[in-house]
This record gives sequence, structure tokens and C-alpha cells, in this order.
Amino acid sequence: MALYLGWIHVLILLTVASLLSRTALIVLIGIWATVLLPAEPLMWGRFLSNPVWKAWRRYFRFSIVFDANFPLAHKKYVIAEYPHGVFPLSQLIAVSLTDTVWPGHHTYSLGADSLFHVPMWRHVMSWIGARPATATNFKQLLKKGSVGLVPGGIAEMFMVEKDREVIKLLDRKGFVRIAIEEGADLLPCYHFGNSQLFQWKPKSWEKLARRHRVALGFMFGRWGLPFALPWRIPLMMAVGAPILVKQTSASDPGFAAAVDEAHGKLVAATQQLYDKYKGVFGWQDRPLLIK
Repeated sequence: MALYLGWIHVLILLTVASLLSRTALIVLIGIWATVLLPAEPLMWGRFLSNPVWKAWRRYFRFSIVFDANFPLAHKKYVIAEYPHGVFPLSQLIAVSLTDTVWPGHHTYSLGADSLFHVPMWRHVMSWIGARPATATNFKQLLKKGSVGLVPGGIAEMFMVEKDREVIKLLDRKGFVRIAIEEGADLLPCYHFGNSQLFQWKPKSWEKLARRHRVALGFMFGRWGLPFALPWRIPLMMAVGAPILVKQTSASDPGFAAAVDEAHGKLVAATQQLYDKYKGVFGWQDRPLLIK
């Protein structure tokens, strides 16, 4: 886990070492050469059934609660997952249970484009069913099944607070537009505990990180150590009831109004989902602020 989360810094250290060591240079070239390999397969079952995933679920006592029953057959959903936190580890763990929780229903995901330009990361992302977060990829994946995404993204890495949950949703409408264009219902989802697994510093690098859409800073976990194991906090994924949308073309005069209405319902549903299950998780005194 520490290797995966701190991989970018391993590459930086290898780059520095390659200036002094021929062996380090050869290793670095070999690692970067893997970027030329196809990022396949998309959603690799054998990878997702690896015992490491089971160990992670046990370590965090990972659980899932559903607020409502909803149909899976012949349906596709856009799953809006919050919060991103320093790292969306709970969302990552949840992917390993997709076939168990939703048997026969294919669920893919979107990730920051920068992740797919880094060796190892690009292949791991593909193996869990992810593609770079572009409108084209989004629509292509929706033709295959449902799509999960973490709309708060890098911005939320710098919004982690000690006494309350803070997520970024009020100005996130792009994914709602595509959901309506493609006729995919919206599914609110909250990952309790995910925001408290790590700390991210320094916060002064936020503008630069958001400009380049890449995480800039250092991750601190247990014992206050950089790139250590995350704090052992239980993780609970709460899945809300679907928000039904009517498929509407972007050229339709009523498209903007439909987006605003669906987005407003998603904001309200996310708040309601959090308020309903925060006591179950033990966070009855921890409020949620939606920005």
C-alpha cells in the first residue's frame, strides 16, 4: 500500500539517483518503458480477486449499506462518490466488491488523466476498470455499464478538516450533463471515514496542484509519517436511492434546466444520505459542508 501511494516519490528518488548511478538509470528507463505497453485489460477479474484486497477490507472493517433497493438489469448509473479526501482509498476498495455486490452489473470508473501517464499507476487504474476522465471516455464507458467517479477530485485533497466533512459539489455539473445526455440515473454515494485516513501537506500548493491536475505535496499517515499506512479507521460506503433523469440532448432548449434540477436533487440527496448514516457510523456530531 505504501509503495503504491508513494510511487511518484519513488520515481523522483530514482531520477535523482540515476544522475549518480548507472544501475538506477537502467531501472528507471525500464520502469518508464512500461508506459509504452497497452493499459489493458480493462477491469481484470483476477487482479480484483487478489487476496490483498481482502486484507485491505479487513484492515478497515469495510462495510456497505444501501438506502434503497434499485434495479440493475438493463440500467446504467453515474455514481457520484464522496469524499475524495487525500486519497479515495475507500472507493478503490469498493471496486473489489463490485461483482459480489452487483453480480453481472459492470461498473467502471474515471480517474485524473495524469494518473495514466505514470508507470504502474496507469496499469493498476485500467485493471480496476478506470479510464482518464474525459467526456469521450465517460460516454464510452456508459455504453458498457455504470460509471463511478469522485467529482471533488484534487480540490478535496486540500479540504480535509478535523471537525467536519467538506466536499466540493455545488460547482460540479459536468458529470450531471453527461448523465442526462446519456440517460443514466444519478446515484449518490458517501464513503464514511475516507477523509480521515491521511493528512496532506502543504496546503499552500493547492493552486498549483489544481492548475496542473496533479497531486502536489506529501501524504502523512499513521504515526505522522509520510507515506505510512493510513490510520486504521473503519470505512463505510453508504449508497443512496437513484435520482431518475430523463435523457435529453444537449441541443434541447430545456437541457440546462434539466441539468440544474438533477444537480440540485443530487446535492440534497447527498446531504440527506450523510445525515441519515452519520450516526450509524458514529459521526453524529460531525457536520457536512457542501461547497
